[in-house]
Amino acid sequence: MPAKRKRSEKQHEVKKPTHVRALKAYFSRHSLDMRSGCTAVASETAADRRTCWLVRRVDVWNSLLENIGIEIRESRPGRLSLFTFARCNPSDSDYATVCITLLAELLATHRCIYYVDLSYPGHLFNLRLKVLEHLTPNAAIDQFYVDGKLMMKEEASSRLKELTLSETGLKVADCIELFKALEGSTVEHLKLEFNTVGIRGAHQFALLLQNNTTLRSVSLQRTKIQAKGAIAIASALQTNMTLAALRVASNNIGPRGAQALADALKVNNSLLVLDVRDNSVCSAGAKALADMLTVNTKLEELHVCGNTINDDGIVAIAESLLKNQTVKTLSLFANSFGENSVKALGKLVAANKTLSRLNTTLESSQDSGTPLDELAEALAANTVIRGIQLFVWGGHAMQRLSHMIRLSQTLQYLCVCTCGPGVDVLAEALEQNQSVREVELNCYINPEEGAALGHLFQVSNTLQALSITKKVHSAGLVNLFNGLAENTSAWWVNVTTGGTVRPTVCRAIAGMLDKNRTLSCLTMGRATADEAGLQLISRALEGNQKLQMLCMTYTATSSAACAIREKLRRNLGRMMQAIGFTLANRVDRAGAEAFELHKDGIFFQQELVKMTKNSPGPSADGLIKQTERFIRDNYFRITQVVQSQVVCVRPPRKRKRTTYIDRLDEYCMRAILQFLRVTDVRARR
Repeated sequence: MPAKRKRSEKQHEVKKPTHVRALKAYFSRHSLDMRSGCTAVASETAADRRTCWLVRRVDVWNSLLENIGIEIRESRPGRLSLFTFARCNPSDSDYATVCITLLAELLATHRCIYYVDLSYPGHLFNLRLKVLEHLTPNAAIDQFYVDGKLMMKEEASSRLKELTLSETGLKVADCIELFKALEGSTVEHLKLEFNTVGIRGAHQFALLLQNNTTLRSVSLQRTKIQAKGAIAIASALQTNMTLAALRVASNNIGPRGAQALADALKVNNSLLVLDVRDNSVCSAGAKALADMLTVNTKLEELHVCGNTINDDGIVAIAESLLKNQTVKTLSLFANSFGENSVKALGKLVAANKTLSRLNTTLESSQDSGTPLDELAEALAANTVIRGIQLFVWGGHAMQRLSHMIRLSQTLQYLCVCTCGPGVDVLAEALEQNQSVREVELNCYINPEEGAALGHLFQVSNTLQALSITKKVHSAGLVNLFNGLAENTSAWWVNVTTGGTVRPTVCRAIAGMLDKNRTLSCLTMGRATADEAGLQLISRALEGNQKLQMLCMTYTATSSAACAIREKLRRNLGRMMQAIGFTLANRVDRAGAEAFELHKDGIFFQQELVKMTKNSPGPSADGLIKQTERFIRDNYFRITQVVQSQVVCVRPPRKRKRTTYIDRLDEYCMRAILQFLRVTDVRARR
């Protein structure tokens, strides 16, 4: 009898279905039933929570969803989020109808999904309209973001807190219907940016504000509400006492709209943030807002950038803030600054004790540099301002800024917008500064400036974040990543590069990932890389367990891109394991190892703060210290050296020079364990 031929590995692989009827068989091959209900059980204590089976088998779902650029991540311990990671048209994929069916199943039944962010330009929802028409996302979803087309549904989620519908092509009638639907909803944060709300929509929003008590923040940036719409909203603000943030930038509300909002804020006692950027409010509107600031005792943020305000208007606002004790953030840049404006701001910075963030302009004066020098000296001496955003024009202004950076001991955030050289001078100043944690540069970076930034991160152990919002030359990127390879403090880097990333840059990124063990997030905008470059990065991620986010423009058909996403999900899952171990101290070696890996990371600490923000228990720092004590007290059980707890006793006085581990007193045990990590003990096989 002839011997059977062995099947190749390719033949053993389960073929991915391209038709809905083949889905059941595909999941059965993986010992799963795609229609099994969610098994997550919520509980107030982390120890009693039960995770859904889906959390442990997201790999099977992702093997299909990644074909249309979607992935499932464990973004909270035991809780999942849906994200798009690749720019593509799902209708071009053979797996489109299969994936939209899977999405509908996930959104309708799985309570373990709490966050949805789908950024397709409408293509996804045009595939299977019948599937989505009657879909009601389950009540556990807290945040739902759609970019491209609104998915309409009859019933509102009982837990939905955030709704973002930016650039979705909504017309006036759509917005009116949406505002009516929100009257009895639980939504607290609403974004409708870059849609057409119009004057009629603004009137409907005003009616919503009169009746709604749940909305906390609303952004209507560039929605064409104009002055009449702003006046209607202002009228509603006189009675609404729950809205805390209103952003109406780029709506051409003019001086009349600004005057109406200013009058409303003289009586409103809830609004903390008002953003009226790029609205042509002119000096008349600025003076109305300044008059309001002398009586308002609630507003904390005021943004009036890009409003063609001249010297008189800026001086009026600066002088009013000498009397105001509540405004903490003031944005004034992109207006007509004169000598009087700079003088007034210098006096404000020198005298005001509540302003913590200031956005303004530093411009070299051809006649006299004295007002600019005075403002720079006031900024250097101020110990309250933690963040500044400056439009810097001219060499003298950059020199004064660099001098101020060297002297400042309390500044933590620095944003510089410039169109001239001088970043290398700024980088040298930052090398001598020990307080700045975050730097944002809104300018083009040449190779020499990239080298200066690379050297800055090579020597700095205090800078934690860098963002460059304009194009960086490829040679500058290489220099920057070479510097980041030696850095031990930065956790977040955002850089912009045009088109396809060169192989030299991909090699520099891979080299940085091989060495760096603190960076958690690297975003590169719409940059793309060829398959060979992505493979280099994927191989570097094999040994890197700290990077959680790598944002580039991927294609859904790239195998290297899918490998990168898989490794990032592995890293994120490990961090969620660390957070879960922190929230529920259990004898769990894998959780303890993950905690020791991430406990000092800023990204981990920030995520832990989010998890504990509304809980009555210890703070994030307190939880970390508590978990460190738990590991120390249970070290030998966690590492499986012993099965039960080691009890330390005070040994009797003997002349022997040796002792048993259970004869050590508690203080000796602590002294020993402070030098040990869980990974120092080899795991049992």
